[in-house]
Formats: sequence, structure tokens, C-alpha cells
Amino acid sequence: MKKKQTDPLLQPINRDGKLSVDQALVKQAWDRVSARLLDWHIHLDKSLPGPLGVIGAWLHRAEMALREDIPVQHAHEETANVLHRKLEQHKEVLKNLESHKQTFQQIHRDRSVNGVPVPPEQLQDMAERFNFVSISSHAHLIKLEFCEMKYRLMAFLMLAESKLKSWIIKYGRRDSVELLLQTYLTFVEGHRFFEQYDVILKGLKQAAEVYVKSDSSIDEGEGVNKFLGEATAQWRNLALEVRSVRSMLEEVISNWEKYSSTVASLQAWLEDGEQMLNQSEKAKRDFFRNLSHWMQQHMDMNDAGNFLIETCDDTVSRDLKQQLLLLNGRWRELFVKVKHYARADEVDKLRQDYQDGINALKIFMEATNEKMTAPVQVSFLNVRAFVQDVEVTSGMT
Repeated sequence: MKKKQTDPLLQPINRDGKLSVDQALVKQAWDRVSARLLDWHIHLDKSLPGPLGVIGAWLHRAEMALREDIPVQHAHEETANVLHRKLEQHKEVLKNLESHKQTFQQIHRDRSVNGVPVPPEQLQDMAERFNFVSISSHAHLIKLEFCEMKYRLMAFLMLAESKLKSWIIKYGRRDSVELLLQTYLTFVEGHRFFEQYDVILKGLKQAAEVYVKSDSSIDEGEGVNKFLGEATAQWRNLALEVRSVRSMLEEVISNWEKYSSTVASLQAWLEDGEQMLNQSEKAKRDFFRNLSHWMQQHMDMNDAGNFLIETCDDTVSRDLKQQLLLLNGRWRELFVKVKHYARADEVDKLRQDYQDGINALKIFMEATNEKMTAPVQVSFLNVRAFVQDVEVTSGMT
């Protein structure tokens, strides 16, 4: 019996996917018989006379390579590496196919090796096996190459997801975020992350095209196309998120810069402002003249602080909340007492604008009175000159 005849009989019939007791016993017995038959077959191949023994040993290695299952490992990258090694090993074995085939065909025609007859049934068995190896070898190597590239892409996507999870987190202090950004830049730009994907995808598509053409199975072709479609969609989402990480990290760092600078300057100003309350009205007016600037600083501090509270881990957020609570308390207490100074600059500007307007009007009125009271000799030229002079004066308003 051949393996394809026995496999259906040894498939689980229970709903839990396990073999029945009888099936398990049969499988154990079949495995023992198969192993003994294989050993005997190898012994017969190696016992053949002259070059036929060498061909028999090679034929066995080739059959083993072609029937070997895909060695799936725990990690996709390791599976791809194992497949690559298998591919190179199988290429090394199968590269002798044509030379061994030609030698065997000559022996098959002669029915003997160096004058020693070979049993016809053994030659026929080897001829069938050669036919299997010849038909299957090319497709086998193509499949291994496709599977290697498939697992390379799967490993790459898994690595991208893993890195993304390490970047999209609750952040810490500024120095840790800067270190995270440096790690990101090294991985994405230093290792040419997106270029790597393009190379892997291109290799996979080429291998997939050759593989689908070599396999006439409709299901296999649909499976390959489905995998490529799903992988492409997964990458599209991943790439978008990976690209957004940089701007997010830079925004966090920018808010740390803004928060740290505004806190430092506002703390110093609050200390000076609290002491200034005991000074003269003129001194207070001069000091708090630019209160609107500090109102903006206070707003910027809270905006940056609230952003960091939302994006940082619990420990950092708790410290930020406590610091903002204290600073905002001091701010409110001082602001209530000095807020009327906030418009001092504006009032002074309005007062100056008013005074400038009065002065300009006074000059205009004096010039107008002078023109209107001056005697004018009645002549066409004098009247025209007077009118033009009045128009110029009017244009000054």
C-alpha cells in the first residue's frame, strides 16, 4: 500500500480531532512497518552493483527531500531560515538529477551493470522513482522558495507589529521619550525599514507568480492570492501607524520642552510677583504691565501639562497633576489681586492715541483759521491757488 492510500484511513474520526484507540494502534503498527520497509529499500538500493548502487543511494536522498514536510518552527524568521537551508540542501542533491538519470537510462537499456544482470522489477521500480523525482523536483524547489519568502514576510510583519507596540505606549519623562525616538529612527531609517519591506514583497510576488504557474491547483492559487491580499492590507495599516509614531514622539518631546520652560519661567515670575504685592502702586503697575504675556504663558503651561498627563504613564501623570495643582493655586491667588493691571498697557495706549489726536486736531484748526482769515486778492489765479491750498489743508484731516 502507498502512503496516499493509508493516510485517509488514519485521519481523526472523533470531533475532538484525536485518533480513536483502534486508529492509534493501527498507526503505530503502520509506522513500524513503513520504517522497516524503508530500511530494506535503502539496503537494496545500496547493494546494487557498480554505479547503480550510487544512483540508488542518491535516489533515496532525492525522494526523502521531495517528501519532506515544511519544517514550521515557533518563530516565522526561524522557519524562513530553515527553509532557506533546506532549499540549498535540496538544490545540492537535485543538481545531479540529469547525470544520474542518463547513467540509469543506459543501465536500464542494457538490463545489466558491467555485465551483471539486474532484476527487471528492481529496474522498473527505480525507473518509476526517477520519473517521480524528475516530475516533482522543479515544483518542489519553487514551492520551497515561495514558502521561504512567505515566512520572511510574515516574520517582517510580526516584527513591525512588535516594534509598534513598543512605541505606542504611555510615555515617561522627556529623556526616555527622546531615547525612544532615537531607537525609532535607528530602526526605521538606519535599517531602511520600508525599503526592506519593498524588497521582501517584490521577492515574494515573483516567487508566488512562478509557484502558481507551476501548480495547476485552483485552490492553491486562490490561497496564494488570498495571503498576498491579506498581507498587503495588514502592511498598509502597519505602515500608516509606524509613520505616525515619529510625529507623535516629536509632539510629546515638544510638549515636554514647552511645559518645562513655562513652568520654570512662571515659577520665577510668581515668586517675584508675590513679593511685588508689598511694593508701591507705581512699582506694581510697572511690574504687572505685561500680565497678558504671563496669562499666555500660564495657558501654554496648562495645555502642555494636560497633553502630557494624557500621554504619560501613571507615575509621571500623577506628578504633573500635583505640580499643576500647586502652580495653578498660586496663580489664581495672585491673579485675583493683580488682574486689573492686565489692561494697563491698553489704557496707556488709548490715552496716548487720544492725546495724539487732540494735538493733530489743534494743529489742523490753527492752520485752517490761518488760511481762512488771510486776505485774498480777487483774481482768477489767486482764487485758484487759495482753493488748492484749502484742499491740501483739508486733506490733512
